[in-house]
Amino acid sequence: ELNDFDTVKVGDHLQITLSVENPDAAQHVAITDALPATFEFIDPPQSATGFGHVDFRDERLDAFLSGSTKSASITYTVRVIADGTYSWPPAVGVAMYRPEVSGQSAGSKLTISSTAQ
Repeated sequence: ELNDFDTVKVGDHLQITLSVENPDAAQHVAITDALPATFEFIDPPQSATGFGHVDFRDERLDAFLSGSTKSASITYTVRVIADGTYSWPPAVGVAMYRPEVSGQSAGSKLTISSTAQ
């Protein structure tokens, strides 16, 4: 969760935590957390609980809940690589064999400058 984008600038490292709630303990849940185009992963996750598999791609994180896990979280670090205004897509979760069971976070926009405001 990032709250103060006025202080984010190119070159900063940001720690992001994605928390997932699965109150009905749906099985085979896939989570996709797409990154804004200005972010790149720089480290493997610092912590991951409740996930059976995590896959980092250039533009997103794909994670799969273990069994019928009711909650999970993962913390990872990204680097800000360019200034500009970007869309931050919502994270999306879908029960792979029950597509009617799904959810998503709020998406947003962010503006990054080459120097702090």
